[in-house]
Amino acid sequence: STQATATVESPADDLIDLAQVCALLQLGERSLRRLRAGEGFPSPTSGGHRPRWKRSVIEAWLAQRGAP
Repeated sequence: STQATATVESPADDLIDLAQVCALLQLGERSLRRLRAGEGFPSPTSGGHRPRWKRSVIEAWLAQRGAP
C-alpha cells in the first residue's frame, strides 16, 4: 500500500517570541538581552522589532548548555 506523506510542523518547529523564550529559559527579558549580546546564543529566525526563534533551536541550545 502507498502512504501519503504530509508535511506537518511539529511543536518543536514553532516560532516563539521573546517572552516565550524568556519563559522557556526561566529568565527575565534583561537577562535574555545580555545573553543575546554575547556569543553563542542562537540568532532569531526573523529579526526586526519582533524577533522569533524556532523552539527546537532554543531547546537544543538549552540542552547543550544544561538546563537551569
